[in-house]
Order: sequence, then C-alpha cells, then structure tokens
Amino acid sequence: MKKILYTLLSISILLVSLAIAGCGSDGDKYLGTWVIKGTDGSFSYSVISKSDIKDAYIITDYEFSINSMDKLYNHSTTASIKNNILEDSDGLHYTLKDSKLITNNGYNIYTKVSDKAMTLEEIKSDANKK
Repeated sequence: MKKILYTLLSISILLVSLAIAGCGSDGDKYLGTWVIKGTDGSFSYSVISKSDIKDAYIITDYEFSINSMDKLYNHSTTASIKNNILEDSDGLHYTLKDSKLITNNGYNIYTKVSDKAMTLEEIKSDANKK
C-alpha cells in the first residue's frame, strides 16, 4: 500500500513539475533590449517586449547617431514565434546564437544590453556611455 501511495505521489509531483516547466514561452528568451553600434557612430536598438495578446511580442526599433540624438528613427511591429524563430509582421526573422540576436540571415548581429525593455530615455543614456 505504501509503495502505491509513494508511486502516485511521485507521479503527481512529476506531472506538476512538467506543467510548471512548460509554462514559459519560446519567445521569452528574446525579451529585452539589444544594440548594434555602427561603424559610422550610429546606434540601432531593438526592444522586444510582451504584447497584451497571448504568445505575441512587440519589437520597437530605434536608430540614431550619437552626434544627433534628436534625429531618431522609430518603428514598431508585432511578432510571434514560428518554427522556434521570432518573426515580425514585416517578415523579418530573429534568431539567437551564442547570446546574440541575429537578423537578416546574419547581416545584423545585436548584443543584449538589458533583460528588460528599456525606455527611450534609458536607451539614450546607454548610447551616451558608449
């Protein structure tokens, strides 16, 4: 009787553990703020955050020159996970390799600045430090 109860308890714990482990989304590893510093002194930041819609993400891109922080390009788009790749509504694919965010089949390689979605003011402050 004790063996049966022990076995049932073990199975229950295993099932609960699997359910908890499965709650995270594949896209959560993309969350945060990413940056590329251009050779001309420009900066490109991608901020990836959760959307209000389940399993959807928002990608906001900021591009500016360190000499002219007021001239700013800003673009936001939605994204979702397809075949373990983050794909935005414009068709751009984002993958992770060696803790780098890669877009355009390796043409753009971003480094993670923060695990959180930074505000524009935080991004400008970060760019001024570089």
